[in-house]
Amino acid sequence: MQTRASWASKSAAARKRTSLVATTGDGESFAWSGRIAVNPPRSAGEFKLLGIPLKKYSPYLAEFARVEVTDGVLGIGATYRLDADASPLKLEVTNAAVNLSNLQVKASDTNETLLALTDFVVTNAFASLTAREARVPQVTLRGGSVLARREADGQLNWLKLLVMRTNEPASAASPATNAAAITSTPWKAFLDDLEVEGFNVTLEDRLPPTPAEIGLDDLRLHVKGASNQSNAPVAGTIAFNWRGGGTVRVEANGTLLPTSVEAKLAITNLALPPVQPYIEEQARLVVNSGDLTVNGQASFSPNG
Repeated sequence: MQTRASWASKSAAARKRTSLVATTGDGESFAWSGRIAVNPPRSAGEFKLLGIPLKKYSPYLAEFARVEVTDGVLGIGATYRLDADASPLKLEVTNAAVNLSNLQVKASDTNETLLALTDFVVTNAFASLTAREARVPQVTLRGGSVLARREADGQLNWLKLLVMRTNEPASAASPATNAAAITSTPWKAFLDDLEVEGFNVTLEDRLPPTPAEIGLDDLRLHVKGASNQSNAPVAGTIAFNWRGGGTVRVEANGTLLPTSVEAKLAITNLALPPVQPYIEEQARLVVNSGDLTVNGQASFSPNG
């Protein structure tokens, strides 16, 4: 691997703004531009880390999970302002962006693809450590797939792939640390817009006597106004093609805290044979054909 770097410092008239650029032979690049002060310790600027080949760093995952990243390119960037002399520490990140393309995650033992993301983008994210607030204006995912399976022993395939750590010493937090954690202001988190298009979901279940497979193809999801704030309105739409035939569409409005939802449901010509393994568990019936069509409304509120 070859690494090249250049460092440049502008004149005092330019407020001692400094820039750094580094590249590798693998196509990675790091660029930073900003100001640094030692006394007091402060910094402000912007950075970009582009062209990161995730396969190159996949071996580091072995400590945590038996999976491999076989493809994917990552790019991140942000503007920041840091004051390490302040108490508490002041850190603000703005204009944060993430671009992830062609991600492929496979199980090490079976080589089956567990997760694929064609194009994942986060734009203009903001976070403030002082204000304890994070906001993401938009997250977009276009294309991809996920495989989830319940094995015959009842365990989920994703959980079975995790590497369990043993004999780790328990960490004991000091009373002061615990008190600070209890009295600290809770974070405010906002996701203004989430859009998913062209995503495929495969759900396998090997626990029933006859294994089942459910497929949701061309899944489209659009959520607006998600947050962890009480009584904040949120709206969402989810639609997909049922593998085997038929479509499903749900439009919902409500709040997350407390949970309250009003929804419109449209199920059209939903093929029943894919759920046959669950039907035979409850009754001596065999569904060879047939479909379901439902149009209606539903609501949920803990207060009735």
